[in-house]
Amino acid sequence: MALGICLLLVLLLIGLGVYIARGNWMYVIRVDEQGNRIGKGQWARSPKPTVVQQNGLEVLEHYIARMLGSRKPIRALIISTLDQQGGFLLTARDNQVTIGLNVERRQEPKREQAIRQLFQDLGITPTRDYLAMNGLVPDSTRILEYPLPNSEEGITEISKRVLQEIYSVHAEDGLSYTYEENV
Repeated sequence: MALGICLLLVLLLIGLGVYIARGNWMYVIRVDEQGNRIGKGQWARSPKPTVVQQNGLEVLEHYIARMLGSRKPIRALIISTLDQQGGFLLTARDNQVTIGLNVERRQEPKREQAIRQLFQDLGITPTRDYLAMNGLVPDSTRILEYPLPNSEEGITEISKRVLQEIYSVHAEDGLSYTYEENV
């Protein structure tokens, strides 16, 4: 009897794990710039991305216009390569839009330098620049956040440059777009 209950419990946990994996659930723990936990962690469901298999840059402006056109106080747009090896977060809070980039500083020092150089060339200084933990590795991920102009054209142009110059995205490549409001 006890073995049957244990087996049932294991199957339920496996089923829950499959449900969570398929349902885009993630456990979110908020931290401050020093990596200190803020509040309790919680399960959150992230929206499924829209995958554009080819010519992903062609729809970039559409998603940026959608984000800027929303009246919600907080909007977020994740734009990533199809292999999930490159991407960034655009966040709009009221009238301020920022771009957030994460770089594994030990494995990608040239990418970090390229990001810094691109924004320096654009005359934009970071509003956030700090090291964060990735898994159990302290000070492994560089977090960079830059303010963007509050115009559809300006945000689109900078986003295209980041995708093309930092992540080597070509016009014919696909992209993944994940949009969320009131994050």
